[in-house]
Amino acid sequence: MLDIVIMVWPGVIAGVFALGLLGAGLNSIGAFGAYKEHYGLTLTFAILALLGTVGSLGAALKGPASYPTFLINLAITILAFSFAHDCNKLKLQQLPTTVLPGQYPAIVTIVGPPGSGGPSPPPLYTEKDKKLSL
Repeated sequence: MLDIVIMVWPGVIAGVFALGLLGAGLNSIGAFGAYKEHYGLTLTFAILALLGTVGSLGAALKGPASYPTFLINLAITILAFSFAHDCNKLKLQQLPTTVLPGQYPAIVTIVGPPGSGGPSPPPLYTEKDKKLSL
């Protein structure tokens, strides 16, 4: 019996070590993405956390001993996707919104006063307006 344990032991050690590296790498991606508020890294972490949650769901379906693990993984996954969404909103808010010289501003429909029957037509741009914007 002891001989079997000794022969299997190096493979078990290597497997546990590999799983530990995989878990540390996953958590490092999440921590670095959160620190840098990087949308791509946080979304990658959220997707990988979702895969882990699906795996823990399979374990939770086999027995009630895995329910707490599944609930913790589910909470982490929801928070990761929420944070990735917030990072995307921050990224979009930082985009430039000014009109550069030579560009025409977007035509916006101007809504008239209440009770006027609908929106008024957009303003017409003339050659004089184009020269002023340059």
